[in-house]
Amino acid sequence: MCAAAAAGLTLAGCGDDGDREGEQADGPPQPRTIDRARDTGERPAAKAAGSVRDPLAIAIRVSAAPKQRVAVVWALSCTGGDDDKATTRGGSYTTTAPNIRPLELPAGASGEVCAVDATARIPTGRVKTTLLATAP
Repeated sequence: MCAAAAAGLTLAGCGDDGDREGEQADGPPQPRTIDRARDTGERPAAKAAGSVRDPLAIAIRVSAAPKQRVAVVWALSCTGGDDDKATTRGGSYTTTAPNIRPLELPAGASGEVCAVDATARIPTGRVKTTLLATAP
């Protein structure tokens, strides 16, 4: 749990990942967007999905306009470790947007590929879901 909280702090400060094509970043790996989805109208739902190899951290960022409560449903599945067994977990939560929520990675996620998807829903307006990942 502490690792997930620390990863969340790393991801929470991100807006621009600082990576520019052709530039080499010094220091630890920076968070990057692995997928983004938007929807608008009555009962909009924005579903983002993506995958990342050897994740250090994965988080879900949601935003809504006007600012309001957002219901989020997510799933995370990691496979490819020593035993090639898939580890899957998921859940749901409600939060006030904007919000960034780190996901707890399975123990020993090194050498694995993790697929994640998240859907954010609101009663009316605009909603956006962004999946963020930090990987070497």
